[in-house]
Amino acid sequence: MFQVLAQQYGGGGGDAAVASAVFLVAILVGLVIGIGIAVLISWLLYSPYSKLPADFQQMKPGLVFLMVIPLFGLIWAFFIAIQLPASFKAYFDSIGDTTIGDAGKGIGLAWAICAVCSFIPIIGALPGLASLVLLILFIVKLWGMAKRLGQIEERSVAM
Repeated sequence: MFQVLAQQYGGGGGDAAVASAVFLVAILVGLVIGIGIAVLISWLLYSPYSKLPADFQQMKPGLVFLMVIPLFGLIWAFFIAIQLPASFKAYFDSIGDTTIGDAGKGIGLAWAICAVCSFIPIIGALPGLASLVLLILFIVKLWGMAKRLGQIEERSVAM
């Protein structure tokens, strides 16, 4: 493989070192882009969760950023999918608001399961695409609950 890359990028000289360097740079660029996306996703989950009163947070908001760790993030997604909605549900239940349902727990678990299933060879693209859609729905649900949380706080301050 390196010889083919060396011939293609190294001017046909057969220099495997050039091909190795090109391959290494491509891997590093992919890793940086992947980590950047993971940081963005973590921030999109962290931001609404951090607005929840500390008494109702089942985990520290900063722990959401453990999703950035490659492969471990797949496992950590299950903790996020369970604990973030449970925290929001506990808060809304405490004020007597039962209109949020499961607070996105079902969507979050489906996202985490699809993310793991996306590594299955041949069919992984389908659960990968489903995982992306479910992640977007989960984030939208969390931001919606955070917005309602802000509206409730504004009403309590006005009274």
